[in-house]
Amino acid sequence: MGLDRHSRRALRHIWILALAFIARFMPDTVKALSTSFLQIHRELEEAAWVCGKGMLGTIRNDRVAAGAAGVIASMTLLFVLAIANWARRCFSTPATPW
Repeated sequence: MGLDRHSRRALRHIWILALAFIARFMPDTVKALSTSFLQIHRELEEAAWVCGKGMLGTIRNDRVAAGAAGVIASMTLLFVLAIANWARRCFSTPATPW
């Protein structure tokens, strides 16, 4: 028992809408992500270099650890905005014959 032709076609269009909304709200996510990384001070990197860390160690231990909360917050923002608008679009249009 599978989906009929019309259901498969509707699912194909729903995923296209989901990708379109993700692309639509990606600039908002990048803006939130960049502001979270701008809050990490340069002195933190310099202190890591003075303690003997290299460039990759500094990025891995300091930048990623300090920016993880910002990354999670921006991805959550993208998810909430995209899903809210996707659901509004999918459920507010009248049913049309395929």
